[in-house]
Amino acid sequence: MKENLKEESGKETKEGNPLLKKLLIAVPLFIIQLVAVYFITANFLFDESHSSSKEMLTGNPGSGNGNEMVIQDSEPGKFVYPLDDIIINPADTDGKRLLLVSLGLDLNSKQQRDLLREREVILKDKVISILSSKRIEQLNSSSSKDSIRIELTNELNNMQLGGKINRIYFSKFIIQ
Repeated sequence: MKENLKEESGKETKEGNPLLKKLLIAVPLFIIQLVAVYFITANFLFDESHSSSKEMLTGNPGSGNGNEMVIQDSEPGKFVYPLDDIIINPADTDGKRLLLVSLGLDLNSKQQRDLLREREVILKDKVISILSSKRIEQLNSSSSKDSIRIELTNELNNMQLGGKINRIYFSKFIIQ
């Protein structure tokens, strides 16, 4: 009987556990399969869907029915031209109150940024004119900052300074 048990236990160690063999084969195959699915998804499927959505957004010919939205080629914040530390006397303060503002103009290209650098004095003059016409109550309100941002964007775009200003960012807006 003891010899019979030794033979069976020796037989199991020689053959190994069948469940262990299955796991040793299945786990690496599963990992290989995961890597293959990730590679295919990331390199083939995502690139095709990304390029077709980009064509649709830019409105390239042959990309659809022609009613797609047109977006800019540059990414937001890539070409920002800073206007630093402009000091303004708001309206109806008799010079007793000050506004210190620094802002960044989000542009489409490096060439446009270089052109605005040459015309910085004109830009600052327009910003000072617009902000100095505002009263302290208008400048203090957080909701009016958005309307001031829109007004500045529209006025600077109307000046035709070599391109469109996409957005204005305030880096400083201090009232004293």
